[in-house]
Amino acid sequence: MTEMLTSYDPRTGLPVGEVPITTPEEVPAVVERSRKAFAEWIILSHKERREHLKRFKQVVLQEGERIAEMVRAEAGKPLTEAYSLDVVTALTVMDYYVRNAEKLLRPRRGRSWPFVSTKGWTEYHPRGVAGVITPWNYPFFLTMIPTITALAAGCSVVLKPSEVTPLTGQLFVELADMAGLPPDVIQVIHGDGTTGAALAESEVDVLSFTGSTKVGKLVAAEAAKRLTPIV
Repeated sequence: MTEMLTSYDPRTGLPVGEVPITTPEEVPAVVERSRKAFAEWIILSHKERREHLKRFKQVVLQEGERIAEMVRAEAGKPLTEAYSLDVVTALTVMDYYVRNAEKLLRPRRGRSWPFVSTKGWTEYHPRGVAGVITPWNYPFFLTMIPTITALAAGCSVVLKPSEVTPLTGQLFVELADMAGLPPDVIQVIHGDGTTGAALAESEVDVLSFTGSTKVGKLVAAEAAKRLTPIV
């Protein structure tokens, strides 16, 4: 039987809902599905990915009140704060990267010094599967920042939201599905620190972590074992 994770409203102590826990043993299979999705996502042009992300932004705009209600229920914020500091800020980040990703990722000419007879330049290529671990306090906005940048760059994403706000993380992926993003380009896993540790120990190609310094050190140490870049 699948073990469930229950989310509680901190204002009332009453349950908001529940999601299935992803065991550490299940995480590698999720990452493998993400790698297959990456193989399809990477071949799209910047313009094609931009169209997908524009639709995602439109869905977030349309579902803004629903998102704010979920953030209020799980994080205990006033509704106006949930909307302004999670939904509106997330939309602002989306708008920036939808408009500017291609420009930010275009090759850049470098300096040839001290070899004056050569030319140098920098090219940007997607790393692959991005593991994204996010906190509870701004559960939608702080999920959007690393996820939209990874997607715009051509990466796929495995999201591990805080165990305090799992339903907001689940909703995030549901909205991406509503927008028609390709299957498994964004996936979500749920659980406590053991699930997050399993993601850090997995074969992801880059890790993004937002949270406490204490846990950040543990995540960085685990990533270092595989030389996995971490943000």
